[in-house]
Amino acid sequence: ATLKEWLSSISFFSKYPDLIMDRVCECLFTRTYKPKDVIINKGDNSTFMIVLYSGEVGIYLQTAEELKASSIDGKCIAVKNNVGVLGERGLLTREPRGATCIAHTE
Repeated sequence: ATLKEWLSSISFFSKYPDLIMDRVCECLFTRTYKPKDVIINKGDNSTFMIVLYSGEVGIYLQTAEELKASSIDGKCIAVKNNVGVLGERGLLTREPRGATCIAHTE
């Protein structure tokens, strides 16, 4: 499958026309995170979103600084596995990040 076909299979992107999808594909780049890397920090400006291709990401209501001061274990409210989208709401509304996303796996 092409990148555009793959993206279109994700529910967030399925409603967009080809012209928009072509532009989205032009803007994408690959980034690999290691376990415990902070991907999105609660309260930060929303300037991007993540399309998760593989791996596992934990969602936390605390900021990265608050999590460092305590233990990450037990504070995860949700987990995104493999394919998914992170940070889309903030990007669309321009609101500060509402949660922290931390890589659980690479």
